[in-house]
Amino acid sequence: MKKLMLALCLVLLLCSCVDGATKIGLDRINLSQDKYVTVGPLSSGKVYDYYTDDVADEITIMTAAQSLGGRGIVYIDAHNYNFAGTLIVPIGVQLIGMVPAIYGTGFLGGDNGYIEDATARFCIINTTHTAVELTTGSGLENIDFYYPNQVTNSSTPISYPFSITLAKSGSHWPAHVTIKNCHTVNAYDFIDARFGHSHFVVDGLVGTVIHRGILEDNGGHGDIYNNIHFLPHYGGQTLGNLLINYICSNMIAFEFRECDNGMISQCGVWNAGSGIILSGTNGLFVTQCIFDYVKSPLVLTNSALNNIIEDNIFVSMQSNYNYAYINTPIYNSLQRAVYISDTASGGNIISSNVIRSGGCGIYNNGPRNIITDNSIQFGFVNSSDGGLSIGINNLAGGSDSIISGNYVGGGNRIATLGITTYSSANIFGNAILSVSNGAFYDNAHDVAKKRITNNIGINPMGALTKPATNPVSGTTYTNYFGCPVLVTISGGTVTQIAINGVNTGLTSGAFVLGPDNSIKVTHSSNPAWTWTGL
Repeated sequence: MKKLMLALCLVLLLCSCVDGATKIGLDRINLSQDKYVTVGPLSSGKVYDYYTDDVADEITIMTAAQSLGGRGIVYIDAHNYNFAGTLIVPIGVQLIGMVPAIYGTGFLGGDNGYIEDATARFCIINTTHTAVELTTGSGLENIDFYYPNQVTNSSTPISYPFSITLAKSGSHWPAHVTIKNCHTVNAYDFIDARFGHSHFVVDGLVGTVIHRGILEDNGGHGDIYNNIHFLPHYGGQTLGNLLINYICSNMIAFEFRECDNGMISQCGVWNAGSGIILSGTNGLFVTQCIFDYVKSPLVLTNSALNNIIEDNIFVSMQSNYNYAYINTPIYNSLQRAVYISDTASGGNIISSNVIRSGGCGIYNNGPRNIITDNSIQFGFVNSSDGGLSIGINNLAGGSDSIISGNYVGGGNRIATLGITTYSSANIFGNAILSVSNGAFYDNAHDVAKKRITNNIGINPMGALTKPATNPVSGTTYTNYFGCPVLVTISGGTVTQIAINGVNTGLTSGAFVLGPDNSIKVTHSSNPAWTWTGL
């Protein structure tokens, strides 16, 4: 009996411990969930923890955030809040609008659908300081940014500071900062993420930015940009609007300086100056994005290394500014849809993208880049524009790059070339169609390690320019054409034909030279020869 009673007590003790642990856990969860305050306008007649007065509302919101003591949520009711200064969001505090960020029915044709007090809208008039500073563990959700004094039809917009800036708080670097489901109507510059940080997440952002969408530098690991869309029409501008013209020419959607091991996915930019500029980045993954009617959709420069650009759409065109963004596109022969600008930008993968350009589809001046399985349409320039359009232009700096499996189709409007190379590259398995000036042009005549094989529209290359009219006796000639070459020798007085230094025992005939293989003909009178690319 004693044993039975002891066992029963042990069971009851264990159950109480489990129940106690469960309660403690729930209490902790509830404590986190209950740690919030509410903010709203005094004029509403509703009950809030903190009331704004439409003068310097950023102060009230910041006071509410500071009251949480370093962790919690500030719920902000739908209203137009006037910002005259900077709102510093404390560590661990989230600002969440009670109503999803909207801007009416803003869409093409200028119907901005502005609805007063429809969401938590920060109306910013401060021209000297950022509107919101985000510190480590802080964030924004369901917030709308609006500049009531910004010009609406001018080619000279007001240069406001960044709307949002990542900032250090004491000894704490800004890490684990989040922006979710926010909106901007007419910000000049929107997000400044140049301060050293990591694990910055922007998930859900839409609207109009005039000059720069997101500027990042000193980004550590884990930055994620998802579902971000920049379009020029959310400010209510109508067709022929000068501000839209400025955006189409000057706006940079994403500029990343030293952002390592991050991701940009499911983003869209329509009618802008630049889509993505990667400068000094390493290990960035860009996927499932659309950059449509953008002057420079993708630029890799200044030691952009080991980035993966996959499954995107890059359209390097512009609209006629006089008619805003819906009329005849301008196809400029100088446009480059994918631009790898310098010899320090190597090891990148450009794969499975849809690329369309008036000028060059892919311009590669960096080494060891892999350009594969892209669909490239180019050469849509009118004949009056002049110039030469090239599908893939592999420059001198593009040594040891792989160019394979791409569809390259010229527009047939002006002079078009499929693929050109100025350096060693492995160019194989591509399909080149509808080019008026040739499928391939070799500017790397005496460069070794070049391979041009199994390309539809290129191979077989046919009759080639011989290295000499007739072989000079005892002189070694090397096949630098990159493809196997059939060398046919006849006539003359030949005593020896050697391939790669080995005597064939023949004095005439047809010989196949592989890439970088050599041939030497010894003779007392000149034979005739031909070189045919296979």
